[in-house]
Amino acid sequence: MSHPLRFLLLCSLIVPISLKISLDLVKLYYAKRVGWDLEMYCEASDTPALANSTALGEDLGVVEYVLTDKTGTLTKNVMAFSRCSIQGQIYIEDGDEQDPNLSQLTRRGDDAALGFLRALALCHTVTRKEDGTLQAASPDEEALVLAGRRYNVEFRNRVADRVTLSVNGEEEEYEVLHTLDFTSARKRMAVIVRNVASNRIS
Repeated sequence: MSHPLRFLLLCSLIVPISLKISLDLVKLYYAKRVGWDLEMYCEASDTPALANSTALGEDLGVVEYVLTDKTGTLTKNVMAFSRCSIQGQIYIEDGDEQDPNLSQLTRRGDDAALGFLRALALCHTVTRKEDGTLQAASPDEEALVLAGRRYNVEFRNRVADRVTLSVNGEEEEYEVLHTLDFTSARKRMAVIVRNVASNRIS
């Protein structure tokens, strides 16, 4: 009698563990299938769907109603940089065409224009993937970083608390000392950085 009882006790431990591993493998395969689905492929950005969690299948299985607040959360959320104001002067982009006046200022090395564009290239949480594409938490951050690049102030890379920029072809490195995250009360994000070369904090 003792041997069958021991066998049942062993099975009570082994079966659930093996079952959990099997379920985890199925979830992983399902998450990979989401990325392989051509119907969810975005041709405009040349990116496939990305499942950040293997529990996606379980989450989708409990969805009964889909609601939207019309802010772009569940719709095509595309943002583009269209205009800015630097020292009271308004600069406007027409589609993908740059404002020639702002381009001229940045090429001349105007401090106010470059300071504004450096802020766009530094104040964000965007990272660069291995293939060179940008990964942003929100489309507005990506739009601002891309706007800086069009005016020769390009976000190059972020490693830990170091951010590298290219300003008119010259590389600049900054150390992020502190990040003030966006809140509903402040309605803005801010960063405190130190220029590694000049040791200037701004």
